[in-house]
Amino acid sequence: MLNKALPPSTHIGASCKADRMPLRSSTRVLPSFLLITLRVAHSASSKPLPEGSSNSFNINSSVLRAAFAPTQRSVSSPSLTPSLAKDAVDKLKLRTPLPVGPGLTSGAPRTHLSTSATSTTPDPPLPAGNKPGDLQSFEEKHLWLEEVEGKEALAWVKDRNKDAIGFVGDPKKDPLHDRLLSIYDSKDKIPYASKIGSFYYNFWTDENNIRGIWRRTTLDEYKTKAPGWETVIDLDALGKEEGESWVWKGCSVLREGGGAQPDRVLMSLSRGGSDAAVVREFDLNAKAFVAEADGGFVLPEGKSDVSWQSRDVVIVGADFGEGSLTSSGYPRVVKEWKRGTPLSEAYGAFEGITGDVAVGGYVSKHGGVLLEWRTRSLTFYTSKSWLRPLPGGAGGGGGGPP
Repeated sequence: MLNKALPPSTHIGASCKADRMPLRSSTRVLPSFLLITLRVAHSASSKPLPEGSSNSFNINSSVLRAAFAPTQRSVSSPSLTPSLAKDAVDKLKLRTPLPVGPGLTSGAPRTHLSTSATSTTPDPPLPAGNKPGDLQSFEEKHLWLEEVEGKEALAWVKDRNKDAIGFVGDPKKDPLHDRLLSIYDSKDKIPYASKIGSFYYNFWTDENNIRGIWRRTTLDEYKTKAPGWETVIDLDALGKEEGESWVWKGCSVLREGGGAQPDRVLMSLSRGGSDAAVVREFDLNAKAFVAEADGGFVLPEGKSDVSWQSRDVVIVGADFGEGSLTSSGYPRVVKEWKRGTPLSEAYGAFEGITGDVAVGGYVSKHGGVLLEWRTRSLTFYTSKSWLRPLPGGAGGGGGGPP
């Protein structure tokens, strides 16, 4: 067992990611309650705690209630600028009298958030139906927010975004928005490439390719000032053809080694940029998807994790039914799935626990030895990995450099 194992030298299911995700997806702003929380945290962290105080920063119940309290006053403000004049800050009104950090303006007052019970910041009005100290019942009444794709939760987020835009201004009306967009769309940006076989692949977005194109070229052509690119797949055209808002999520490349040119990838596409993605096998030579009816690997939409073990077997973590996901909504169970069989017949290979963030697996090659890795992400920053040798070696169905 390894803690935070070093990355393997050759990854059979090597990933091909976008250099940058398109900036032209729907504009997202911080919900107003998050803006308030960030301002409180910034203010609290900008002043040393009194001697003997706890080093941890805790948002008390009054701050939590403030996040859900109805907006007391509609506020309009100019577009965001690098700094705001003090008199402009004084006119801005939050829904509760929370501390103002130095991030808004150097002249704004700073109030230390006390960790004691006697805070100088008065509690906001309690939501209707709650008694003082009745935080538990307040949380229970908002359990519907746990359904992140639920109709009520999405409506609540939309309302908070509207409130936040009313507070900070519409980012699209700020000159900085157009300037940044022109940088991301610039044809002078470096077309970073990944080597797959004898080709160099690049995912590119600009004002004409909003969702992006995945393209390739040769090394000699790549070295020129104006390389000639061959389009492998056009996501804007694909979305229009299939009636979907596809967003590129990368792919896993089959590298069999032994001089064989990689010709298959498992391509991940999400609807509208969601965490959940559809996985479809793609033929690099035909520049087309391999139909499920023809034995192609196809995974339905979900927070799946998939990579190649060999040409006809993939390692997949997905929603296999009740109990197969972690509490974070990611795979808890990893299985081996053979080509030509339904996903329901995939056999179990590795499991984590519900409290893990995610569980995954992949195969790599080191000095002619095939290794299968199994990983449990215990937290966002920590993980545990196991590995075992697989039969096959240099001449087998495993990995290796192209």
